[in-house]
This record gives sequence, C-alpha cells and structure tokens, in this order.
Amino acid sequence: MMLKLILFIFLLFSFQIKAASIEGGDWIVTDFVGEFVYVEPNEIVGQKQKFYDGIEGVFLNCQWGSVWTYNKYDTLEELLTNKEFRLMAEFKDHFNLQEEVYFVHRLSCGGTREGDTMMSLYPFITDDNPNNSKAYYIFELGVFELEIK
Repeated sequence: MMLKLILFIFLLFSFQIKAASIEGGDWIVTDFVGEFVYVEPNEIVGQKQKFYDGIEGVFLNCQWGSVWTYNKYDTLEELLTNKEFRLMAEFKDHFNLQEEVYFVHRLSCGGTREGDTMMSLYPFITDDNPNNSKAYYIFELGVFELEIK
C-alpha cells in the first residue's frame, strides 16, 4: 500500500514538472507585436530558438550550461495584473490568450559574455495546456510569439 502511495505522489509531481518545463524542439519565432528599439522584428521572425542538446538560437546561446527557474501563475488574470507583464495584458486579444496556468521562465547562461550575446532569457512565458504549442517572450517594447515545431 505504501509503495502505491509513493508512486502516486511521484506521478503527481512529475506531471507538474512536465507542465512547467520548456519543451525541447525548435521554437520558431512566428510573430511580433509592439514597438521595437534596437532590433528589427522582421529579422527575427522566422528564426529559431532551441532548448535541447544545449541552448542555442536567436535570443539565447549558452556555452557552459544554464540555470533555469520559473514562477507559476494559476490564472491568466494573475499573470496579466503583474506590472512586469503589462505588455501581455495590452496584447492579450492579439494573442488570443486563454484561461490556463502560466509559467514565466528565466534562463541564465554560464560562460563568458562575447559581444552582444545575451546571458539571460526572461520572461519566457508558456502555459500548461498540452494542446498549446505557443510561447511568448517580452522584449523591448513588444512581445514575440514562438511556436514549437
């Protein structure tokens, strides 16, 4: 009986960890809405970011490993009322955001910064809906949308 209880608890927590993780695969930048300052969105849309077999892509490249953390928001309202994510609230209808549990990820790289290389990716926003293949990255004065392929 005790073994079944331990197995149940393990499975329960492993589903939560899976929901909070960033899926491996190629995330393709599909859209940008907002204003840009230093980057030209047209040069970024269509490029990829990967989080498997190392971190490499248009936004973040890690040479020596990375540290990954996240915060969980139990409702869409909780996410959108956080002042840090006001651009998500502003463009909520554009992205057709649904009521889900949301995860805001922060990835930081080890290694030495070279030139304009970013050493951190934050906020990278995903949700727990297994049928949703989209993520959002707030950058400058806008939001990039990515879709896993």
